[in-house]
Amino acid sequence: MLAASGLATILLVVLPVVDGFVPELSLRLAISAGAVSSAGAVTPDPVARIYREREGAPLWLMRPDAELEIPALIDRFAAARAHGLNPAVYPLRRLREACHARGAAALDERADLDVLLTRTALDYVADLTGQRLRMPLPTDSVLAAPVFDLVAFVDRVATGPEAPSVAIEEAAPGGDDYAGLRVSLRQLRAVRQAGDWPLVPDGHLLRPGESALRVAYLRRRILGEAATPAGPAEFYDDVLCAAVRRFQGRHGLVRDGVVGARTIAALNVPVADRLRQVEFSLERLRCLPRDLGRTHVRVDVLQGRLTVVEGDSVSLRLRTIVGRPARPTPVLSSRITSLEINPVWNIPQVLARQDVLPKIVEDPSYLVERGIRVFRDWHPGAPELDPLDVAWQGIAPWNLAYKLQQRPGPNNPLGRIKFMFPNPYAVYIHDTPHTGRFAESERFFSSGCVRLEEPLRLAEALLGEGYTELADLLASGETTSVPLPRPVAVHLVYATAWIDDDGTLCFRDDVYGYAASSSRPENEPGLPVADGAGVDVDEIGLRVVADAALTDP
Repeated sequence: MLAASGLATILLVVLPVVDGFVPELSLRLAISAGAVSSAGAVTPDPVARIYREREGAPLWLMRPDAELEIPALIDRFAAARAHGLNPAVYPLRRLREACHARGAAALDERADLDVLLTRTALDYVADLTGQRLRMPLPTDSVLAAPVFDLVAFVDRVATGPEAPSVAIEEAAPGGDDYAGLRVSLRQLRAVRQAGDWPLVPDGHLLRPGESALRVAYLRRRILGEAATPAGPAEFYDDVLCAAVRRFQGRHGLVRDGVVGARTIAALNVPVADRLRQVEFSLERLRCLPRDLGRTHVRVDVLQGRLTVVEGDSVSLRLRTIVGRPARPTPVLSSRITSLEINPVWNIPQVLARQDVLPKIVEDPSYLVERGIRVFRDWHPGAPELDPLDVAWQGIAPWNLAYKLQQRPGPNNPLGRIKFMFPNPYAVYIHDTPHTGRFAESERFFSSGCVRLEEPLRLAEALLGEGYTELADLLASGETTSVPLPRPVAVHLVYATAWIDDDGTLCFRDDVYGYAASSSRPENEPGLPVADGAGVDVDEIGLRVVADAALTDP
């Protein structure tokens, strides 16, 4: 509830005449603002702040275009579905009834309308700016708190020269990503209204050049009802194969044109589920800071991609490896402040206890062979211990207090360079000595950090002219911190749907289960698991197998 306690007391002593509005209306506004409620909390007492700063003046009723704009604003709230929001959370019926009767309404009813419009506008703007999450991420993820003054924005919308029903939309994210997903939302809703897309029956593997009755179903699903093949509808021709390969690429599947269990599963995901993926992703974009930074680094976790954006264009694209489902890469916004050359790796306690300790117990020389130093504890200046003198077998994982630090070198999992940005998870973007896995189509292998292909290209992009000194620093083998000329914003983003560079709508599984843990009706299923990482992998998130591999050696 949007509390307004104390507003009546404040306004009862301030009853001016503003542009012809009478003191009695100010009194009614004071009472109304303290009594009217609506669903959802935004900030402490925002309605009270608005009317206090306006000395009790109405926010909407005194506009010269109120006759047109108040109904238009209510219609805008009702059209919240265009953003993937639920208009049922807004008091639309009460607003319309009050709006319809406002000409002959008593002062208290007119005051109720003004206050209710203010409350609903605050809620709507809070939704557009990601401040009232309807699909929250788990508590072990973090999003940068949006810096957005709801009260100041709504006051500006209500009192500015632009029509409020238009100006209020400026709270939504800009950019092609958000706009493209909204277009896709409309298109998918049209498909749902028309009765969903056709299903493709299960069966044996379909390969290009083969003939089968199921190919006709595949053709209608991929190319549409109006598709006319050059030959028999049951023949899997080159045109259909090219379309299948595009579909597989959009869904993170192996682009081999072979239609098997994974491709069928992705084809047969109901359009209602795809809609929810788009709605989820719109919410994720609304949660990002409005100012991403003119130059910024973006890691799209489910895409397995890092991009450097400069102005309106992407200047660099690199493949990434991100956290496996048991140790997900967190969602956050921060700033890259420095690079560490030839980094040491202070092995996090959770990894030391769960991963490293069992290996030491099995092989006492494990630490020595990998250049891992042992310190008595994590305090600065703690004495170093000989790893062969420690009775590792007698240490329970939860009692392991030693600090384990791996020296720079070819075995160091951080590689030759890491990119530092403040965050509560001790994660960073870094190089890796194990580059073979970048060839995988799904790359969920790490313990939360972001491993980067070709990290020196990112270093060059961030350092600019200072990049010329990097080769000497790398060759020295010494651990060196290199501050950036200026910090660069970095955003780790988790979205299950997005618009690719060529304007194509793409989907991925909710690998971390973030949407599955969101607040939704109990009988509503989680997001689909059909786009690669969640379907028939050797181990969850570790290796995607092509459709053909199901039967082929």
